[in-house]
Amino acid sequence: MLTHSEHKFNNFVFLYKNKWWKRNLKNYKHLFLDTNTDIKCEYKPVNSISGLWSILTSKNYVINERFLPHMNYLSNKHIVINLWHGMTIKTIGYIEKHISQTIKDNYKWLGENSYLFATSDIFKALLSNSFMTEPNKIFITGQPKTDCILDNDKFNKVKKLFNLEKYNKVILYTPTYKEFCRAEDIKPMFKNIFYCDDYNENDFYSYLEKNNILLIFKPHLFDESFYERTQGLVNFEHSNIKFIN
Repeated sequence: MLTHSEHKFNNFVFLYKNKWWKRNLKNYKHLFLDTNTDIKCEYKPVNSISGLWSILTSKNYVINERFLPHMNYLSNKHIVINLWHGMTIKTIGYIEKHISQTIKDNYKWLGENSYLFATSDIFKALLSNSFMTEPNKIFITGQPKTDCILDNDKFNKVKKLFNLEKYNKVILYTPTYKEFCRAEDIKPMFKNIFYCDDYNENDFYSYLEKNNILLIFKPHLFDESFYERTQGLVNFEHSNIKFIN
């Protein structure tokens, strides 16, 4: 927005709603905005009077999840930019089974009142069905959290960290959490990192070695602690697999 917009932005407000942000805000401020800009930057709890005032008086409102704090205070005068938090390869919103009407209403509101971004035509169609939104309100672009990896300076650091030049191909595997495991004990189902019954570990490792492929595995935040506790079940220490938290 700062680089491409014809409008001048002079104030950036980061609204946070949980205690973790309150404790850690100082350490992560640099992630939100380049400190070299002359834009005023403020950080406020969303459930405060000043946070609510920021919502009411802001023109642009950027979100990355379906639960909008103080959604009822937004109007058609707001430009709502829905970055979401990844390209959906699972069913969400209107194509998800067994979800409450309240959650559906949240998706419906976002579909009618926000702009969305997709990384391809396939994901544009998925998002359109998930949010029941008009395709002309979905733009095909990159994504901030993945585009930043391709920044030359940052990518050189990643290359050095994982010694990427040593491999012919690199696969970044970042699965979503396994919702079906929430109702049951996850351990009997956790046979491998792909949750596949017909998975053959030796064949998979041989394939990685033969083709000189590096697999970088980053589990979903919900599953991260579980994977860390059960690394003995899967050989994460293999030279062609890097486990990151």
